Amino acid sequence: MQLLPRAAFVAACLFLLLFLTNSITSYSQNGNAAAATRTSVQSGNWHTASTWQNGVVPSGNDNVVIASGTTVSLSADANGTGTITVEDGAIFDMRDNEASAGTLIALDGSEVRQAGSRSYPAITASSIQLALNSTYIYQGVNSSITDDVPHPTYGNLVISGTGSNGSVYTSLTVNGNLTIYLSNSRELRLRPNATYNFGSLNITRGVFVLNGSSGTTTINVAGDVLTSGTGTLRGTNSSGSTVLNVGGSLTNNGVFQQDDGDSTGNFTVNFNGNSTQHIAGTNPIAFEQLTVSNAVGVALDRDVSVDKTLTFSAGSINTDESTLLLGCAGTIANAGEGRFVEGYLAKEFCATGAFSFPVGTTTGYSPFSANVTSLAANPSRLTVAAFEGAGPGVEAANSVSRFWNVIEDGDLTANLSFNYRDADVTSPANEANYSLVKREGNSAPSVVCTGAGCINAASNIATATGVSTFSLWSIGFPVAPSSAEAIVTGRVLTAEGRAIPNAFLTAIGSDGRIRYALANPFGYFSFRGLAAGETYTVSIRSKSFEFASPVRVITLNDAESHLDFVASAR
Repeated sequence: MQLLPRAAFVAACLFLLLFLTNSITSYSQNGNAAAATRTSVQSGNWHTASTWQNGVVPSGNDNVVIASGTTVSLSADANGTGTITVEDGAIFDMRDNEASAGTLIALDGSEVRQAGSRSYPAITASSIQLALNSTYIYQGVNSSITDDVPHPTYGNLVISGTGSNGSVYTSLTVNGNLTIYLSNSRELRLRPNATYNFGSLNITRGVFVLNGSSGTTTINVAGDVLTSGTGTLRGTNSSGSTVLNVGGSLTNNGVFQQDDGDSTGNFTVNFNGNSTQHIAGTNPIAFEQLTVSNAVGVALDRDVSVDKTLTFSAGSINTDESTLLLGCAGTIANAGEGRFVEGYLAKEFCATGAFSFPVGTTTGYSPFSANVTSLAANPSRLTVAAFEGAGPGVEAANSVSRFWNVIEDGDLTANLSFNYRDADVTSPANEANYSLVKREGNSAPSVVCTGAGCINAASNIATATGVSTFSLWSIGFPVAPSSAEAIVTGRVLTAEGRAIPNAFLTAIGSDGRIRYALANPFGYFSFRGLAAGETYTVSIRSKSFEFASPVRVITLNDAESHLDFVASAR
C-alpha cells in the first residue's frame, strides 16, 4: 500500500480539523444550527425581510433584537426558541397573534403590545423579563385578564379594553404604574382570593372596581392613586369588602365611589406610607372608612368626608386650609397623643348625644368634646380647631397657651369640654382660678365662668354647660379693659364685593400679644381693646380665598380705624 507523502498527510489533517471546527460552531449541542442575531433596521412586519438587517427574517433559534426607534408588528404567529429583546424606545406589537421564544426581555423604555381577544400574555416563553420602566399593553375587544397562562411581573401595565365589562381572574404584580383605560365607561372588576400589588394606580377612563364579588379583596399600592378624566375608582359592587392600602398620595380628578349604590360591602382606604401623604384633587372625596397608619401623617389639600369610621393607627391628619367632615354616623377610633386632627374637624349631628373631637396642634393633643342636649335643626354641625398661643381676652402670662375655634352650622345646644396640657399652663400656681372666656364674632370677650366648677386643674379640663352660641374659647385671667382703647373694624370681601364669612384674622402689637377676630356671615370683623398710638400687624387667612396683601401694618392714631381685605383668588 502506498502511503501519502508527509506534506499531503499534514494537509489532510488540517482539512479535517477545519471541518470539525466548522461543524462545532455551526450546530448547537442538540444538533440545531447555532443561533444568529436578527436586528430590526426599520419599522415593519416581522415576516418581511426588509425589516431586518441583511434581509433575513428570524426563524428557529435566532436571537431577535427589536432596535430602539423601530416598531415590529406580527401579521401571523412567530415561532422560535431564541431570545427576543425589545430595546429602549422600541415597540413589539403582537396585535392578535402570538410569539414564542426562549426568553422575552423588555428593557426600560420599551413597549410590548397585544390586541384582539387574548386576556393573558400572548408570548410563550420560559422566561419573561419586563424591566421596571417597560410597558405591557392589553388593547382589544376583551376587557378581562385571565389565568390561562402564568402572568409575569409587569413593569408598567396598561389595560385598554374596548369590549364589555371584564374581570381580573388572577393575581397581578405591577412594579410600576397600572393604568386603566376602558371604553364607554366599561367596568374592570377585581376578584377576591387573589394578590394585587401595584407600584401606582392611574384610572383615566372607565370604572375600576376593587371588589366585584363576595369575600375580601386587598390591594396594595406602594405609590400614588390617581383618577382623572372620565376614570372612576369604586370600592365594591357587591357584599364583598375591600381594603386599599396606599403608600403615596390619593388624588381625585375623576370620580371616587364607595360602591355602586346597592352594595352592602365595606370599602376601607388605609394610608400606610412613610412620608407625608396627601389627599387632593378637584373633585369630592367621601371615604366610607379611612385609616391612618403613617407615623409621619396625612395632609388634606381639599375638603374630605368620612361616612363611617376614621381610625388612627399611627400619625395625624393635617387639614391645613381644608376641613375633615364626619357624617351623622361617623365615629373616630384610637385617637390620642400623636394621633389626632391638626386643623378643622367637623361633625354632623342627627340626634342628641356626645362626641369627642380629637384635635390638636404641632405641640400636642388637646381634644374638645360636645354633648348635644338639644337639636333644633336636624342635621346641625360643629366645626372645631385648636390653635397655639393665648386666646382672645386672656393675659398671655396667666393663661393656657392654647385656644379653640368652634363654629356652628344649624341650631343646637351642648355642654362643652376643653382639654389642655400641663405644658400649656403659663402660671400653674394660678391655674385653679383661671376663667373660661369666649368671644362671639366681633363682640368683646366675655367671661363664661371662673374657678371651681369651671376649671379642673387636676384634669386640665375647662367646661361650659348649655351653650347655644359658638365662638373662640380661651382659658386664663381675663384681660382688663384699657383706659385708652382703640378699635379696628373692617370687612372681608371678594373682588366682586361679596362678603367672605369665617375668615380668620390676627393682630400683633409691639408687646407681642396676639389678638384674634373672625369675620361674621356678612364679612365684618373688629379688634377691640387695642391701644391708640400703637403699631399693629394684621394678618388674614381663609380656607377658600387668597389675598394679594394678606399682611397689613397699621398705626392707630385715632380711637377707631377701618381696614378692609379684598380677596384676589379663590
